[in-house]
Amino acid sequence: MVSLLLVEHYGPPVLSCALHEILRSITRENQPSDIVLTLPFFLSAAKLKGDDKNSSLNNEVSSLYGLQMGPTVDFTEEIVRTVEQVPSSLRIHYEPLACLLQFVHCLKFPTALLIGIKGVKGEHEVLLKLGEHLANAFTLSFERNQIKLNSRETKRTEEPWRALYG
Repeated sequence: MVSLLLVEHYGPPVLSCALHEILRSITRENQPSDIVLTLPFFLSAAKLKGDDKNSSLNNEVSSLYGLQMGPTVDFTEEIVRTVEQVPSSLRIHYEPLACLLQFVHCLKFPTALLIGIKGVKGEHEVLLKLGEHLANAFTLSFERNQIKLNSRETKRTEEPWRALYG
């Protein structure tokens, strides 16, 4: 079974509650040995810091990095094998991703983390790279011309926790 979940942007502490509920739901419905997570994440280069000033983290072109976490399984190895590896000096300065990585680390799920770094062209370029990579990994078809981004702003509630718990 494959589940795809798109999560609205939440900030702490609502973010921790949302991630906890999502991961708890996944573990409740499946045997822990059956769970393999693929986590695509989009960031701007400003949210990542590395020691190498000449690295591709500082480029204006979108790039895709991969990191395998938890127990090794063939699927996670295949997902991260064909993308650039995350530099060992990388430091994440983005609370949502850091929080998610802490949960995944504690639960010890086999995980393939894909980090899309937004270039000058923004989200669209990195979304295309990510879509093509995942389609190849899952042997699916990916239609570049079908990707349309909706730039409308969504109305934020004053108490975002109500969106989770009602």
